[in-house]
Amino acid sequence: MQITITTITVGIFFLCCIMPAFSQEKTDEELRKEYEGLPWDKAHIEKTEHYTVRCNSTKEITKRYAELLEKLFVLYNETFPNLATKEMKWEAWVYSTRSEFLKRHPNRREYTAGFYWPGDRRIYTYHGLFGVSGSTFTILAHEGAHAFQDLFLKSYYGTPDWVREGMAVLFEGIEVGKKGELSLKDPPRDRLLQVKLELQEKKGMNLADVVGDEAKNFSRRSYAYAGLFVWWLAKTGAKHRAMLDELLQSLRERGYQKGELDKLLQKHLGKDLTGAEKEWRSWVLRQKVEYTGRKQPGGGYSSKLLKFSIKKPEPDWAMDADRAPVEGECVVYKRSGTGGRISVTVYTNQLPLGVGELYFQFLRDLKDQVQGLKVESSERLKLKKYSGFRITYTGSESKSRITKEVQKVQLSVVVTAHHIYVLRMQSPPGKWNDNENGFKQAMGKLKISG
Repeated sequence: MQITITTITVGIFFLCCIMPAFSQEKTDEELRKEYEGLPWDKAHIEKTEHYTVRCNSTKEITKRYAELLEKLFVLYNETFPNLATKEMKWEAWVYSTRSEFLKRHPNRREYTAGFYWPGDRRIYTYHGLFGVSGSTFTILAHEGAHAFQDLFLKSYYGTPDWVREGMAVLFEGIEVGKKGELSLKDPPRDRLLQVKLELQEKKGMNLADVVGDEAKNFSRRSYAYAGLFVWWLAKTGAKHRAMLDELLQSLRERGYQKGELDKLLQKHLGKDLTGAEKEWRSWVLRQKVEYTGRKQPGGGYSSKLLKFSIKKPEPDWAMDADRAPVEGECVVYKRSGTGGRISVTVYTNQLPLGVGELYFQFLRDLKDQVQGLKVESSERLKLKKYSGFRITYTGSESKSRITKEVQKVQLSVVVTAHHIYVLRMQSPPGKWNDNENGFKQAMGKLKISG
């Protein structure tokens, strides 16, 4: 019913400071007020055929989310035709910040990014970024699938978790075409990578503990296994798809029947769950999945997946790739004895968001996350053909996994059609000058190809 995150968003707030101009149609002050977010009782409302979207970010973002949900509804019906048994309309509440989402839903766990509540027929989430392949776009695809399930499941809560969550995870793999069309071509990359690595290391979950009749305590790990199991049934062959379709029809007409999965596996695949799991594991291990990136000779790092590379800034900076304490960081460089730290984080730009939108969103969230915040400067940024911005500030972060001490931080953000690149450089304020040359070198050695 809910989707979770492991990377805290770098999202969204208001702050009075020096602002680079990003729009010719609106003044900086108008843009700042727009991205400050409205009070919830004055949130924008956008209606489509199946959804009423309420969002207190900007009117344009509200409209884009409404259009997305309507396209998703078409994709759900195309992927699982002839299931819907009734007409229904839903609401989607999209808060402008993560902090507001958690404040209004205090019973949700810290890592929750969104959920669907059948009683209200409503999706709840917030506007933000969740790492390499996630954003509010992904959350709406997942939670919208739960809303779609409400159209045909005889008993929503009486349906096994693996079916509901597996179907929802399947739609996390949506791709957006050049004209905005949605499609499902590959399993969701992060889920596939998780399961494949665990299977390769002989640490994988048994499917009986995820999809079996005696399965209990559906966990955060279980989402990926359930999603790949449903993908395997839906996408790998006619017999597999026939088995899944019959199971869903049974859940629509009769509700959950104990032993139904084993019966249908035998009927369509001639195997029990143990035999099906062997075939499924083999399929997972054959899937190609590109790793985030790779270390390069001389202390460099490159990522074909995320279309960027960076070289070591100076000889006395040490690199730690794919082992960063902050999840979502691709590569980290540290300078011993100075507290100097450089990292690159890449977010997917699925909506997509422009430079001006992101600038005010980044500023807004700093107010939520940084204590004693003082913005020293902000300016436009250009890296080859790509635009962005740079913010320099001081303050401390009580929830930081790097340090809770006061730091001077410079965020250089570059925006492309597909990605948002964040080069973060930080050190204790008194050590900034000692590290400044390395910081300047890092910016010059960051290469982006989109």
